[in-house]
Amino acid sequence: MKFLLILSILFIFSCAEQEGCTIENACNFDSSAESDDGSCSYPEQNYDCHGACINDDDSDGICNELEIEGCMDQTACNFNDLATDNTNCLYEDDDCMLDETTPPNNDLPDEIDISSVEYIWDSVPQYIIEWEESTIDNFEEYKILWVNNWNGHGEKDTIITITDQSITSHTINIYGQFSSFNGNPQYNFDIDETTCLENGLSWISEGACIEMSYIGMPPTDRNWFWVNVINDSGDTSQGEGMHNETIGAPVVILAPVIIEEGSFSFSWAPIGTILGDVTYTLWESTSESMSYKTRYWYTGNSGQDTSITISIPPLGSEFNDRMFYQIEGVAPFGQEFETNIQPAYTRVCNDGEVSMFGFCYSIATTTSIHFCETCWSWLD
Repeated sequence: MKFLLILSILFIFSCAEQEGCTIENACNFDSSAESDDGSCSYPEQNYDCHGACINDDDSDGICNELEIEGCMDQTACNFNDLATDNTNCLYEDDDCMLDETTPPNNDLPDEIDISSVEYIWDSVPQYIIEWEESTIDNFEEYKILWVNNWNGHGEKDTIITITDQSITSHTINIYGQFSSFNGNPQYNFDIDETTCLENGLSWISEGACIEMSYIGMPPTDRNWFWVNVINDSGDTSQGEGMHNETIGAPVVILAPVIIEEGSFSFSWAPIGTILGDVTYTLWESTSESMSYKTRYWYTGNSGQDTSITISIPPLGSEFNDRMFYQIEGVAPFGQEFETNIQPAYTRVCNDGEVSMFGFCYSIATTTSIHFCETCWSWLD
């Protein structure tokens, strides 16, 4: 019985067909296969199953059908960087008489360098990019490229494509309206100037508050620019790039406080470049270190207002007869700065007296004053 079972199993296996590739011109043809299993593979066109050219007369590894004839000598007038089969090189002695199918080497795009990058404020912040004019006859376009980092590395963005060969400068407006509808700014007429500024918005005019933003390219950082020259064959060249000069935070000097008719008058002057509209804030403190601040005033965000007059604070629990003041400023692109600290004395003198350093002196009898504020620090 066991013998008959073994014979049955052998009979079943002997009747099964052997599968494989049955197509003779396939790379994996199996002559013993009786049934095709769809596994046949074939060589790439112009190559055999081993990846070698079927036709390669010069044995250079490039199939005859894929050879490109042309001059392969880079010193020749008609050098062709696509050529694989060197033929018909022409040199200056040949007067470079080229046929119509071979573009002359001097029609390849010339490399154009950026000649200047300037940041300006002309009602809005702008960059002006300049370069030399391309001289090729088959000019197609310029592409101005940009990247924002210290070394000019990384992927470049195309700012603009210019098809007029005579144009050699481009102005980039880097101020944009963040809140807009159909290209029109959305004004908020329901808040006053102080509330507008406190919320980081821009006070445009009386009753008009708007959210604005500055797009990329901060002049506080390096912005690199390049110009690509492209001819009508699509060939591209790129010259040397250039970046803007970075602009740091300015120094702002607060002048001594002027006291007159029950008021304090403040004025300050920036030294250096402030990047656009700036919001100044005047801070008041009872501490010379400005650690305890009592009041503050916004002085506008136009950057033109560099003075303010306030009433002398009343003496009381919050105020001393000597107060301290400092201006802080915030401008676009992250510029932040603060001034020196100036004291102001709130003591009111009688007629015929003058207030100096917190004390009243007779105009008629005082001939000299020795002031040593640090000597009296124990009085604070």
